[in-house]
Amino acid sequence: MNWEEHERNTSGQLDIPTLVETPTVAERVFVELSREWFAIAKNTPKDRALPRDADLLTLACIMLAVEWGKTFSEVANAQMGINRAFAENRRQPSWHDVLPWDLSVIVYLLDITHSEPMQMLLANLDHHNSSIRCWMMEIAWFAFPRLNSEMALEKLFKNIADTLGGVDLAIGLASRFFSNTDDLMAAAQAFKPTDFEDQYQDRLKIIKANGVQSFQSSLWKTEACCRKNIQEAIFGFRMSK
Repeated sequence: MNWEEHERNTSGQLDIPTLVETPTVAERVFVELSREWFAIAKNTPKDRALPRDADLLTLACIMLAVEWGKTFSEVANAQMGINRAFAENRRQPSWHDVLPWDLSVIVYLLDITHSEPMQMLLANLDHHNSSIRCWMMEIAWFAFPRLNSEMALEKLFKNIADTLGGVDLAIGLASRFFSNTDDLMAAAQAFKPTDFEDQYQDRLKIIKANGVQSFQSSLWKTEACCRKNIQEAIFGFRMSK
């Protein structure tokens, strides 16, 4: 079943399979937030990027899929497919809107560490477009338990060296691989950027002087917003929105 079929559903509800067994709370919340994303995406003009509210719903769904996806039923899987198909057909290029749903599908099916969607995420952590690069790093924060540290850190250290947009995100995400600032600094010093060596060293000095907490703050704030969406769905507060 694809999104065109749901366009013809006059009830306004997504026609996905009925749960045979009692679903987990996580699956119910995943489906509710996924449907809310679908509604926002459907009402956003194709020539415009999806609003931030949709991004936060997407990230919350990735979090739920990473943490609980192996307990999901075909109902959640069907909703992932609906959202993926809609994102793919909504506008071009679409891969950066499709990728979160691909990741969710793969989490539902198997370990995603070496999957094609995860490889795409890792490959684009240093994307030349700053908005896409930042979006990839946000997605990676929520998919963190499945990230390949060696591949991710190479991209993130490169971002610290030679980018303007999203440097704080790169530092914040990279620091999550380490238990303390000293370990981060040791790994960062071992990395040799091909360009902007002086800028890289200056930025490492700033990290050492300030610690990593300030660089993680925006990512933790985003995660807090996502967890608020999840909490509201658990207690039924989002039904009236």
